[in-house]
Amino acid sequence: MIGRNALDKPQNADVVMASFTARATGWMDAFPALAKPLGLDVRRLPYLRPPGRSDDTPFAERGIPAVMLFTGSHKDYNTPGDLPERIRADKAARIAQFALALVRSLASTAVAPAWDASLTAAPTSDPWTGPTEGDRSCAGAVSGRIPGRSSARARVAQWQSS
Repeated sequence: MIGRNALDKPQNADVVMASFTARATGWMDAFPALAKPLGLDVRRLPYLRPPGRSDDTPFAERGIPAVMLFTGSHKDYNTPGDLPERIRADKAARIAQFALALVRSLASTAVAPAWDASLTAAPTSDPWTGPTEGDRSCAGAVSGRIPGRSSARARVAQWQSS
């Protein structure tokens, strides 16, 4: 989901996470340059195996480069309290422009991203500040204590260890 700030915190106002298949080489470095003119701070979170079930998972499982843009969890993520009026339309529009710029960039390159099946470790993720001690209730909300949210456990573990 895009359009909200992670944990509803102002310091995450321009942050968008790009979780993507690290085995698809040759596109990770383009993310920050494409996001900067839009005032976005893109945090690259490469993976070898999809961390959960999302729109990018079926592609990544079949060796097709995929990226999921996400602005982070918040206490009412995927609950009835996740209301449309809380979406930051300006942020969602900038992220949509970033996605379009990424597609155009990939379409205009002479060589498509390569798939490296031999890769044994994902590159290091960009720094990301997640839940703090006072935000553990939000971390719990996306770590599996709410039905259907177990797919976020790996990301919460990463947040809590940073």
